[in-house]
Amino acid sequence: MRLRLKPRACNGSFEPVFVAKNQTRLTRFDDQILLLYAKGMTTRDSVETFAELYGADLSPTRVSQVTDAVLEKGVEWQTKPLAMGYPILYPMPLT
Repeated sequence: MRLRLKPRACNGSFEPVFVAKNQTRLTRFDDQILLLYAKGMTTRDSVETFAELYGADLSPTRVSQVTDAVLEKGVEWQTKPLAMGYPILYPMPLT
């Protein structure tokens, strides 16, 4: 007797919950890394914290990649030229 086994998602109906299809990074972890970085933790401290809290094996290189990506966006935003004028509204109380 031969059995023919089909994968459960052979028709593509499986939708992952935690990691979306074609996703290479977990954005929740990235947010946590940035939070730790903003609080002044070093790369190695962040790795140790992830190991303690989540049991996740995270490399110092990965933490550096996440923080470097954000720093590049921050520098880009800071060097963006300002507009010539900004509208200002002064609310006046009715007396």
